Order: sequence, then C-alpha cells, then structure tokens
Amino acid sequence: MKVLTAKSYPETPTALLELNHNFTAKYDPELYPFIEKYHWFAKKSFHRWYAVAWIKVDGKRKLIRMHRLINSTPKDLVCHHLNGDTMDNRIDNLMNITEFEHAKYFSYR
Repeated sequence: MKVLTAKSYPETPTALLELNHNFTAKYDPELYPFIEKYHWFAKKSFHRWYAVAWIKVDGKRKLIRMHRLINSTPKDLVCHHLNGDTMDNRIDNLMNITEFEHAKYFSYR
C-alpha cells in the first residue's frame, strides 16, 4: 500500500534562499536572523536534496540540515516535510515524528 505524503495548506509568506545546483530553499521570513548565521548549500542525501550547512562542535565540523534546525528536531525524531518538498522548510510544512511513525505512514511500499 502506498501512502501519499503531500499535504496542501494555505500559502504563507515565504523567503527564498538561493543555493548551489540551482536549488532554492524556502523558509519563513521571520527566521532570517536565525538562518543568516550559516552558509547554506544543497546536498544530496538518501536520493533527496536538502539545504545544509557546516557548524563547529567541540572543534569538529558537523553537518546540519536546515529543516531540523528550524524545527528543533531532537536526535531521536525524524523531521518530515508534509508536502514532500525537501527544500520547503517553512514551519507549517515540518513535523517531528518518530522513525516508526515515519515508516508506517509515509513509506513508499
């Protein structure tokens, strides 16, 4: 059984951030002071493209994903994009769920 992940919702004001590989990330305009601290770029992971940035933690570089940062996703949860667009990082489009829920409701079988 295949479950569709796309969920439509009213369009909200959107800020756009140009990335490499001709990608554009969407985010809520009020998050600009939070987003501007990092140098964002597009990176392919698990057959999808994501907006990511490097940060330093304990003197080591660590890759962070914009959607997980925006939604304050803990390590034990998955940050799911409701409309299926991994470059749409608006708060209304993000949902923190367990890996089990993600596999149960949003898998493509």
